[in-house]
Amino acid sequence: MFPYPFVVTNQNINYLAYWSKTLNPVQRNYCATHRELLALVESIKAFNHYLAGAPFTVRSDHAALQCTNFKNPTGKLARWLERLAPCQFQVVHVKGTNIGHADALSRRPCEDCKKCDRLEDRDKEVMVCACQTQEQCHDCSTCIAMEISKIRMSESTVDVNWTKVIPDGVTEEEMHKAQVLDENLMPIIVAVQERRRPEYQEIAGCGPKTRALWYQFNSLVIHRKLLYRRFEHPTGQKEKEELQLIVPSKYVKSTVKAYHEQLGLGNHFGVSKTLAYLKRFFWWPNMFNDVYEIIAQAYRSLPHSSHKFSPYEVMFGAPMRTPLDLDRGEPPRQEEMHKMYPFWVRRTMQDIHETVAHMSKKAAKRMKEYYDRTASLAPFKEGDKVYLYYPRRKKGISTKLLTRWEGPYVILNILNDCNARIKNLENKVVIVHIDRLAKCPEGDENKHTDLTSAWLSYAT
Repeated sequence: MFPYPFVVTNQNINYLAYWSKTLNPVQRNYCATHRELLALVESIKAFNHYLAGAPFTVRSDHAALQCTNFKNPTGKLARWLERLAPCQFQVVHVKGTNIGHADALSRRPCEDCKKCDRLEDRDKEVMVCACQTQEQCHDCSTCIAMEISKIRMSESTVDVNWTKVIPDGVTEEEMHKAQVLDENLMPIIVAVQERRRPEYQEIAGCGPKTRALWYQFNSLVIHRKLLYRRFEHPTGQKEKEELQLIVPSKYVKSTVKAYHEQLGLGNHFGVSKTLAYLKRFFWWPNMFNDVYEIIAQAYRSLPHSSHKFSPYEVMFGAPMRTPLDLDRGEPPRQEEMHKMYPFWVRRTMQDIHETVAHMSKKAAKRMKEYYDRTASLAPFKEGDKVYLYYPRRKKGISTKLLTRWEGPYVILNILNDCNARIKNLENKVVIVHIDRLAKCPEGDENKHTDLTSAWLSYAT
């Protein structure tokens, strides 16, 4: 559901008629492609008096409709394609984000829905959103701001003496405006000001970020017109509470990039360290994924320490173009480059892959040499008593109550640097890898071999 009713105006297209259809229970079980094809057939049937004998274009967000040549169609598919055969039309794929008004107009007012509170019935004021007009272009956030401007913004008094934290280069007024215009923060800001946590039905129709903030509602406060999240110390001491600013979507990318580039004085931190430092001052829903995506871009553009090529260059055969390239301008190129470009790319990719393979082997050899400096053979000899690593599962017993070692065993002989022949107290002889053996401490030879049974017998 939508928080406000609205009217879509567009001066570039003249709308003649609207059509909709409710699917029956059988049709609702169709796959997405069949449902879209059914909608195409039924809509052409409904507008037949406009479309008969004339070529037309179908705009759809379902790309599969561009290819209606099904192999050996039978049943309903054959009937639908037979209906479409006389029509002269072309299917044009349009992203769903560009035709959001079509989905909005196809929604029925939910009269019996128990998952939302029908906000359009509570607020009868209609919002007019001008999309792609000749004079100017407004997005929905502008319309929301018109409604939010009617709300009296009151400052809440906070008992804890928090430090004001704002991203560099952003004033309090700019951050306040960005929070108000953010459609994910707007319902929560209003609820925090009213000091009333909304029911889940009221925010069920909002986005996942709004619902994530709803779960954190008891930790949200407004201080100096800004929305913060109160992070309590594990000890529960009030003086150790910290304030985390809820960063709106507009400033997420700039905030992450600023702290990622400035933390190490030129040494860029990874995801964990950047995220840990950001959480000292900021918080927003889906924070980990946003930080990961931004830092992953930096990783793909940086050369590897072993072969000196970035992942992007290994994949595409050329270094990644960054904003710094815009300042320096394009490098000088030969006039004949465009003729030989395919051959140049092929040769470059081949050279890069050969270099990466060669340098990776050298790096692996170098790492092996470093490891072998401190590595030594297993300090076992014939006659030593050892334990054998042998994890197992037993029905009805939790794995954390089961021991992963059994024994003791006696080493009969060392076969080579990797394997040894051992024997237990029942004279069972097995050959195992030396890495699975551990020395038996002195005095443990006569202890109970089944530690789990001993523990259970003691507990009962």
